[in-house]
Amino acid sequence: LRNLLSNAIRYTEAGGILIGCRRRNSQLEIQIWDTGIGIPDTELESIFSEFHQINNPERDRTKGVGLGLAIAGGLAKLLNQKILVNSIVGKGTVFSVCVPFGNVSGITTERNSPVSFGLELSDKNIVFIDDEKPVRDAMHHILDECNCNSIIGENIEQITRQLDDEGIIPDIIITDYRLKGHINGIDVIRIMRKRYGSHIKSMIITGDTTNDWAKQAESINSKILFKPVKAENLYKEIINLLK
Repeated sequence: LRNLLSNAIRYTEAGGILIGCRRRNSQLEIQIWDTGIGIPDTELESIFSEFHQINNPERDRTKGVGLGLAIAGGLAKLLNQKILVNSIVGKGTVFSVCVPFGNVSGITTERNSPVSFGLELSDKNIVFIDDEKPVRDAMHHILDECNCNSIIGENIEQITRQLDDEGIIPDIIITDYRLKGHINGIDVIRIMRKRYGSHIKSMIITGDTTNDWAKQAESINSKILFKPVKAENLYKEIINLLK
């Protein structure tokens, strides 16, 4: 639902977006309506394909990367559900999915003990690389909460320059998989380990659900986390890497 809503926001420049629910016998139909650009009939079959985007031939990353609907479609398939879509070009689109009603009496409140950020990371140097500024800004906030020394940049050149200028050896490298240019996250980890030490722990955070590169990540002993990542989960994974 989050990905469907994000998609509606991205393609709606005027009008509005409506999230509604309708009873359908023993199920609830959840609908997301928008007054966006609409989807041509010729593209309805391909919108759930990875990296497919409408009106983004230049592959501008600020318009997303075309994984939102692919992830939504994949999750629906795993749950044995179907996402329905109706659209009129220039008028808007409605996505809908039916889910079974739950049993309220069976819901229990899970109480988690709060994570104490920063107690174990105060002397750690953590590198983060991502070519999208909003992602870097969000990670900067999270790492500040962890009380570590964060070194954040949009590419490996920027990071290595900062590390060398300050004489820092990273403890952990966290990077997005898909970066601008001809370098990806796996390349970044290999280069930085060669430069600063093969012992350095690493983590790849990505929205790319394809499996063609996952074995490469495993071969260099790198942890993989899929977006979106909660701050607590990220902290726990960092702690696990350092053990």
